[in-house]
Amino acid sequence: YFFLDGSLKLNRFLTDTLYNDNVEARFGTSTDLKIYHDGTNSAINNLTGDLYIMNASDDKDIFFQSDNGSGGLETYLSLDGSDRVVRPGRSFVFPDNISANFGAGYDLNIKHDGGNSYISQGGTGDLYIQQNVNDKDLVFQADDGSGGTATYLTLDGSTTNAYFSNPGNVGIGTTSPAAKLEVDGNIQATGTRSISASFDANHYMRLESNSSGGLLKGTDGGVITVLVRTYGDSYFNGGNFGIG
Repeated sequence: YFFLDGSLKLNRFLTDTLYNDNVEARFGTSTDLKIYHDGTNSAINNLTGDLYIMNASDDKDIFFQSDNGSGGLETYLSLDGSDRVVRPGRSFVFPDNISANFGAGYDLNIKHDGGNSYISQGGTGDLYIQQNVNDKDLVFQADDGSGGTATYLTLDGSTTNAYFSNPGNVGIGTTSPAAKLEVDGNIQATGTRSISASFDANHYMRLESNSSGGLLKGTDGGVITVLVRTYGDSYFNGGNFGIG
């Protein structure tokens, strides 16, 4: 069943060893490490220092397995020794108010507090949201008000355009826009080039640049006045009008 190996200075067991319930296998001069089964649960209990679980075999892995809910075993987490990565086998679940932190100083924080979800950059540097696949888009979606999901903003990687896709309205300075684009406040271009708007007695809105070299100008360098009526037709007073 066992013998004492004088050449290797080892005790060799040739059959299994059995420890009854609540009988511990102890290791270390001060019984620092204990392994036991209490009749219901099993435990590996380390009382001094750190606890290492190691696989020193080249390019081999460590697998953490448990019941798969159907009477079998499943790998929930593995440490890949050849690719040097941690491979989850199942989803991670973070309970409410438990954060996933990234960075040595916990710079990036992702959590759900039971009511809302947060992606928070609290450390150093900027926060980037990137799409690095060629010609692919970055799409922002939210509830469409009818139990579905709608795309509200798309950054188009193939055309380099950005556009609002939702059939609703866009507001700047207002939370209740009544038109496709409503701005509450002044609109001003770079520097001193600005667009001013005013209504006349005939319900026309007059858009004018602030100088002959302003934002709106004709092909001859003159100022273009854009007349936009609040109902009916709109027109330019001559020349060409370009955006971009």
